[in-house]
Amino acid sequence: MLPRILKITNLDEFKVFCLWNTCEERVIDFEKLLLDYPKNLKDKLLNKEIFQTISYNPDAKTIYFPKMIKTLNPDQGESLGDLDFCPDVLYSQSYKLSIESALI
Repeated sequence: MLPRILKITNLDEFKVFCLWNTCEERVIDFEKLLLDYPKNLKDKLLNKEIFQTISYNPDAKTIYFPKMIKTLNPDQGESLGDLDFCPDVLYSQSYKLSIESALI
């Protein structure tokens, strides 16, 4: 079974708590996940206001930031598209929530 997000259960600072189809609640720490991302994108995503816009896509079973990526359509001009994340990467970069990790 491929790990997929079923829902976001909580946001805390730059951590996203998710329930997965593996019957686990796991935490995605975006400060760690974005370490090797370009500085301008990392700074944008780790802005508290912008981070609060993170959303769940029930079709792709992953999370995304709405209207984050500029795209150019020759007929309609510039628009903003969603920035979504591969659920396999999110799963591999997350950690399982346990009583011990909840206390950290």
